[in-house]
Amino acid sequence: MSKTRAIETMNSTQIKARLAELDHLDAAHEARDMDAELSAAYLSGDNVEALANLQLEAEKSARLLRVERISLTGALPEAIKREAQPVIDAKAEQHAKLAAQATDIAQQILDDWQALSLLIEQWNGQRQQSITLSVEAAETAIKAGLPTPRQFGAFVDGQLTKTGSDMKTTGHRLAWAAQLDIPQGSHELTH
Repeated sequence: MSKTRAIETMNSTQIKARLAELDHLDAAHEARDMDAELSAAYLSGDNVEALANLQLEAEKSARLLRVERISLTGALPEAIKREAQPVIDAKAEQHAKLAAQATDIAQQILDDWQALSLLIEQWNGQRQQSITLSVEAAETAIKAGLPTPRQFGAFVDGQLTKTGSDMKTTGHRLAWAAQLDIPQGSHELTH
């Protein structure tokens, strides 16, 4: 009796390859016409008993191959699961590292946003004061019959205007990312 390899030690690729081999062996066995072989042996005077024994061995082998196919087919899903688990575990580890990094980035965004919001308030305060001073200077000049001074006016910074536009776009991207369809089982970051 020949020893077979334990199916539980085979990976899915090996199982699929063996199933393909079994397809080939099964097709070859099914293609045989054993009655015609025996009839030809009777007609030619060959050893019919020896041929019948060979055919019995072929039938026994075919039966063993059918049982092996059933076993392999049953073992394939488990082999696939066994192979998938380390991949899932590695992705879970990567996800945990990514979550830690994302938490740090989110916290940095929040911290920077608070600092930026303060600076924007200060800028707007300075700008509002420049407008107030300009209006007051113009009113004083008009009352005194003087021309409106040119050095006054609202503070304007072209780079800040462009940056404000960029921030609007970035803010939309941040809001969009926060509103994406969140898949079931999402990972809520904690700060």
